[in-house]
Amino acid sequence: MIAQQTNLTSSNHNYDLYAYVADHVWEEIADQFEGLEDTDSLEMHINEIVELKKQLQFTEKGTPERSRLLIALKEAKADKEVMTRCAIVFWNRITDIKQRRKIVKRNTMTISYGSTAYGMGRQQIDDAQKHGIELLRYMEHMWASYLGRLVFSVCTRIIDKPMQLLGLFSAAGSRIEDEHDFLRWNTPITNFPVIQHYTRGYAKKIYVNYGPDEECISANGYSDSALQVTVRFKEEPERVPGKQKSGAAPNIVHSLDATHLVTVKCSAPFTITTVHDSFGCLPNKADDMFAIVRERFVDLYSEGTLYSICKQIDVVMDIPYGEFNIDEVLDSPYSFI
Repeated sequence: MIAQQTNLTSSNHNYDLYAYVADHVWEEIADQFEGLEDTDSLEMHINEIVELKKQLQFTEKGTPERSRLLIALKEAKADKEVMTRCAIVFWNRITDIKQRRKIVKRNTMTISYGSTAYGMGRQQIDDAQKHGIELLRYMEHMWASYLGRLVFSVCTRIIDKPMQLLGLFSAAGSRIEDEHDFLRWNTPITNFPVIQHYTRGYAKKIYVNYGPDEECISANGYSDSALQVTVRFKEEPERVPGKQKSGAAPNIVHSLDATHLVTVKCSAPFTITTVHDSFGCLPNKADDMFAIVRERFVDLYSEGTLYSICKQIDVVMDIPYGEFNIDEVLDSPYSFI
């Protein structure tokens, strides 16, 4: 139950969605590892690549030795099929539970913002040096992409209903893109209008010839030294391709978060501060804030909110609700902490 993993239930146990996803991801990695027949040779292949990368770190650029190492590294990575199997062995080396959680955290966190399998792979590449995990310093991009796809696949299976709902939002954005329009909806309770008005100025290419006129020898009539400048004219707006689809899921989620924030602010008879979807107050009002945040959350999602949003963006909400009783949020000890 995802409500439990996100601490919406009245359980006294503090659950962790990131650890939950990490456990399932490495269970899948372990299963794939068991299916490999040549793990010893793959381990040696990874060791060879890691050692070559370590040597390259301390080899001066432009030297014959560096050229030799680069050629050796290229040859080691030439067999794509072997490199694909190496990805399984590489990630199987991560055995620390905390490291596993850290690695999948950003992937999991951005699911609600429409992250894709490709995007999760890019996140693994971008974050590899930030985790402070020695092994990841020598990670191949192919191996990062493998993990991104795997995390996405696992989440599709174990967080199936939220993923399906986000898929509906993206589908609505894709359809409205084909209709050359902007996706729009009104938030519940506050009735605030939201429009995905993604536009940019029409782009025009301008050539600036700074060479002598007699050197106009290029096919475009300018000299080889001419500058090509792309200028966008905001007076001539055009829709940004792809943004209706990619923005649908994160913007709907953000609009609901904003509605929750506004209702909390309006309900609190004391001064509060807000940062995005976080709330703050003086210590003597913390207990009251604790209750208000949960009460407004229950109000927001007890009125068929998701059905309303889906109806407005013209998609059929055919995903059945689970068995979770949202009133449990009122007694949740860990929600929104």
